[in-house]
Amino acid sequence: MLAAIGQKFASYNGYLAEQSIDLYPTSGTTDDCAYGELGIAAVTVEVGPGDSSSCAGFMPPFSCLDADPSGTFWPRILPAFLYAARIARAPYRLGLGPNVESLTASMSKPNEVQLHAQISSSQAISTAEYYLDTPPWRGGIAHPLALDGSHQSASVRFALVGRHMVYVRAQDANGNWGPASALWVAALRAAQWLPLVGR
Repeated sequence: MLAAIGQKFASYNGYLAEQSIDLYPTSGTTDDCAYGELGIAAVTVEVGPGDSSSCAGFMPPFSCLDADPSGTFWPRILPAFLYAARIARAPYRLGLGPNVESLTASMSKPNEVQLHAQISSSQAISTAEYYLDTPPWRGGIAHPLALDGSHQSASVRFALVGRHMVYVRAQDANGNWGPASALWVAALRAAQWLPLVGR
């Protein structure tokens, strides 16, 4: 399962997913202890160019993280880190399921929200659902999203007033739930006009 998680990380940035021994031998690292002793899905991500540029090496200058043209490490690795955060609750289980790659919400009219999710999976997606304010792992109430014909995206239109956290997750044909993605949605009330009364 760790290999599948590594492949998913690599799909975001083109890095090579491999066992650490394939890069160079290490022993007694924190990864070894975390996985071997505690069963924690531990990974190491090495970033940076493999050439002799100013951003190469084990401790490149801080400017390489997000400013240097040959750097920009953060933008390349951030999607993988966000995915790691979404599966952290149960990585060996959630890593098997579909992933909500993008989640958008727009106001179709006052008090009505159009929610759209783009989903990726190696298996057919059978179900997609959303939760308002309470996530599934806290007993939130599931509301269905309609899958499109390709089963790679889902959408729904619903009434909503105020600011709410919306969680979306999907399940594949093998019954594997993927991690939830979340989005703040602020729905505005329809304008209300009071009559002007004068004397």
